[in-house]
Amino acid sequence: MLAWLKSKGVDPDLGMVVFHANRLYHGADAMRLLARLSSAPNVIVYFFNMLLSNSVISAVLYPFLRIGRNLLLLLLGHTSLSRSEVASLSGDRVLFFIFGFFAFLHLLVYEFQFGAKIYWSTYLIAILGLALFWGIKARFSFMLLVAVMAFDSIAQMPSLSNHTILKNFFLSAIVISGVARALRGHTWNQFWSDILPVGRTLLVIMYFFGVFHKINQDFLNPQVSCALALWDMMPGILPSFRGEYLDYVYIYGTFTVEGALLVLLFVPQLRHIGISLGMAFHMLLALSAYAMYAPFSVLSIFLHACFLSPDASRNIVRSIEWKYVEDFLKSPLGIFAMVLTLLLLYLSAWLGRYSDVAIVSFLIVFPVCYLIIRYGRDDRSSGLDYFLPKNRWLTLIGILFFFNCITPYLGLKTAQSMNMFANLRLEKGSNHLLLGRVSPFEYLNDVVLPIKSTGSRKFEYIQTQGVALTYYSLLDELERNRNATVSFWRGGRLFEGARYDSLKQDAEAILHPRWFRAWFHFSPVDLKSPKICALDR
Repeated sequence: MLAWLKSKGVDPDLGMVVFHANRLYHGADAMRLLARLSSAPNVIVYFFNMLLSNSVISAVLYPFLRIGRNLLLLLLGHTSLSRSEVASLSGDRVLFFIFGFFAFLHLLVYEFQFGAKIYWSTYLIAILGLALFWGIKARFSFMLLVAVMAFDSIAQMPSLSNHTILKNFFLSAIVISGVARALRGHTWNQFWSDILPVGRTLLVIMYFFGVFHKINQDFLNPQVSCALALWDMMPGILPSFRGEYLDYVYIYGTFTVEGALLVLLFVPQLRHIGISLGMAFHMLLALSAYAMYAPFSVLSIFLHACFLSPDASRNIVRSIEWKYVEDFLKSPLGIFAMVLTLLLLYLSAWLGRYSDVAIVSFLIVFPVCYLIIRYGRDDRSSGLDYFLPKNRWLTLIGILFFFNCITPYLGLKTAQSMNMFANLRLEKGSNHLLLGRVSPFEYLNDVVLPIKSTGSRKFEYIQTQGVALTYYSLLDELERNRNATVSFWRGGRLFEGARYDSLKQDAEAILHPRWFRAWFHFSPVDLKSPKICALDR
């Protein structure tokens, strides 16, 4: 039957097929025919028959119905009619394991470090993440987790978090590819062939800007460098290993490691080393109690796992060690141990013991990292195709992420630009050693200094920290908080008791719509020289 349909140019995976009156009807045409032929025992059926028999309405609705059908088939674990899952990527269990654990850590950092508003979706992310971690209905849990994460990302915007913007770009690839593949009735493997290259691209872009942003005079200054600020918050006796020469080793060692990882990931014969060193580097980085770095590090480990080939992933899940891990997780003792471990993680985050969060986290992910190092080598995948999704238009995700990271140098937004503890300052001049000035936009040159305010926690925070903010940020806060008042210096002029109403003309001329401002926003501005290391600027 399949062969006969294909000879007629009909693909049953792309829509229902009806053979009627010696003629084949396919997709929306088939649905429209059935609606016309069906009887109407009640008003509801009559209404739907009338609706679906309309050529325009059926043509518009049918693609969405097909997406729903194909997503359901994926959730049920069924393959398509005419496309076989050759060499099925059973190794997606490795990716699910890491991504699920990251989802749990995502809740911790939002609740205890960011102090953000926690929605029901934020808690549901952690619950679904644990289901994915344990392999409970893995594909269903993954797809539901992505949907809830997408909703929660919109609810939480705007956010200063770099791991959030990295996650959101990857989520975009998952959602777009998932819908496109479901629309065409494609296989799970074809879905992974889209999103894994996007994950690889996001990681190498992150490493590039991890180096580029740090090429500034203050990161190279041992008195204020973030490299040393993070090292001083390492656990145990590690902070005692300081000195004039060691300080420069830590500073320039950061450049060396991140730059080397960028190169290693591009060379097929050395990629396995790059994956191993990258995971180890992020484990070490997360040990610093300067911030709760564990969620970002586990997300980075996940993106490193995206470099695994399907064969390498299958080698891991077929290993005897992986079987031991899975058997332990599903045993009563393993479940009890994991529950205690998760409670310990939650308690450590609540107490602000960020190093402990990292240590406990890596006790969980270390077995997977070890198996990736041992069984994950595959030199056959090479060339730029390794970074290109099968649906080539998805490369736009990587291009947009690259643009997001260069926006500060264009004089645009500074928040979520992957400026991770880099001491970088681009407002009212630049401390970057390669880019001496900001252009062509002027948002970063229009900086104001609030000196007195009421009704705004943001303005109060800016004043207590002794920092400034862009005029755009000030207008944004006043537009969102109409009861706030603020006195501030701008361009040598003092504005006293300003409210939204008094600056309404400027706000209407300068501010973008709120949905755009959810992405287009700015970090607090520290104009001190040298610029010290800080979490939010």
